[in-house]
Amino acid sequence: MSVIALAAPLTFWPLLLFQVIYKTLFLAVFCGPIWLGRSNGVIPVGPVVVFIFIIAVWPFFIVTALQSGQV
Repeated sequence: MSVIALAAPLTFWPLLLFQVIYKTLFLAVFCGPIWLGRSNGVIPVGPVVVFIFIIAVWPFFIVTALQSGQV
């Protein structure tokens, strides 16, 4: 779904925003306590790297879609 959303960010900007929000919450709620040493567990490195990339890059697509004036 992300690939489709990136192909047409004007149409799918709400989906991109939703992905940024829930991936940020995942990192804060699930990985945060493990990183801080308050919880035992293993952090899934692959998804975390992808989530950090998405959190860093998707807002640029969202802003571009909103600034285009077609939304």
